[in-house]
Amino acid sequence: MDNGSTDNTIELARRRENATIYTSTLPIEAKQASLKRHMAENMVSGGWCLDADIDEFFDYPFSDDLGLPLFLGYLRSKRNTSVLTQMLDLFGDRPLASLAEKRKEEELVETYRYYDISEARKSPYLTSALTVRHASNNQTANPMSTL
Repeated sequence: MDNGSTDNTIELARRRENATIYTSTLPIEAKQASLKRHMAENMVSGGWCLDADIDEFFDYPFSDDLGLPLFLGYLRSKRNTSVLTQMLDLFGDRPLASLAEKRKEEELVETYRYYDISEARKSPYLTSALTVRHASNNQTANPMSTL
């Protein structure tokens, strides 16, 4: 979804043969939830939808050994319909994609060391206002982990 970003998201997306680019001039903050819901409902029938910017890094336990298709297969086998994640804004002087593959974890910490989690708050997933409003049918692997 291109909403007038100034990074090279569109150029990177165009390099992918299976990418679809939508452009919106609507005020994204006011319409973001509706736009995302529309795209998920109309573009991802019966599948998984990962909502991430092109410059964000999606990681999960054992991702070095378990590729995304296997991870999604595992989630489907357990009848999970959602994955709880955290997003941490990291600020560095170069793109994440420029990190050396062999030293990615060490370089990540060295390059992106300017972050602040002082405003991070824990909230119960299943009863949060956001979940109740937008994801009340989600099934999680371990309900106790969502408290």
